[in-house]
Amino acid sequence: MTFHFLIVTTSEDVHRHVGVKKLNIIPKDVRDNFPDLFSSCNVASIIIEPEKNAVSVLIDYLSQDIDGRTGVLLLVEDSLSYVSKILGTGFFIAFYDPGLGGKNIQNYFGMVTPKLTKAFAYFARKFDNETFRKMCILPIRNFKSQELADFNNIFISGIQPKGFEDQVDSYFKKMRQRQKPKTTSNRDDQYYVDDNERYFSYGKEEHSLPETKMPPHEHTCSLNAWLRFGKKYDHVRHFNVSNETGTIGGNFSNCHGEVTTVKGGRKHVNMFPNDNLP
Repeated sequence: MTFHFLIVTTSEDVHRHVGVKKLNIIPKDVRDNFPDLFSSCNVASIIIEPEKNAVSVLIDYLSQDIDGRTGVLLLVEDSLSYVSKILGTGFFIAFYDPGLGGKNIQNYFGMVTPKLTKAFAYFARKFDNETFRKMCILPIRNFKSQELADFNNIFISGIQPKGFEDQVDSYFKKMRQRQKPKTTSNRDDQYYVDDNERYFSYGKEEHSLPETKMPPHEHTCSLNAWLRFGKKYDHVRHFNVSNETGTIGGNFSNCHGEVTTVKGGRKHVNMFPNDNLP
């Protein structure tokens, strides 16, 4: 299981430099400070040619061996920032200045990577705690709350390390108000209530897998079934969605944005974190 640090660039010089330096592009003291990340880490770069769409190139690249990655951090050239609108829910994405701030490549990345690594490590530690992970992997399309929408927007807009830890802590604090019962223990009957008064409980049962066959599914359906905000989660567990009346039905948005109608009278609806309804 490997943490993957990928630099996405249009620059032959940056691509070549990362290919030579690999892990050493990140200062040694930073690597020493975060042994959990760098004990098994692959640092690489991918070059985006002018005629290529970066989203398509990255989807092809990132779809390989997705099960073997504990996390994925993408440091993307500013000119390619459009990728985060599509991939930001699945991956931890930040941007870098193609002008390198007037510095040479080694000095620039030596300045940028410590802050970015610290931000990712902080989030990763939180995410590895199931109490917080459940709040992070709520289905984006179907859990209706401004808190989750705003949190998702932090990632799809590109991570800004300054203030990031406070943003993460603020989200968890707000989501605690939607949690019942309000305890940090991992109780089986714990759930989160959205604006539509739907109750989302993270089930322990593993009796199905998210569907990924294309069509109708898209590549992002599969990627988002494995990763959320750059961290891997258990892709075989799903949420049980219910309400106080005891039966549920209605319209739900699936993992590629289509509306799925669930007939009423069901005790609960199974829903994977990527919004797939099995």
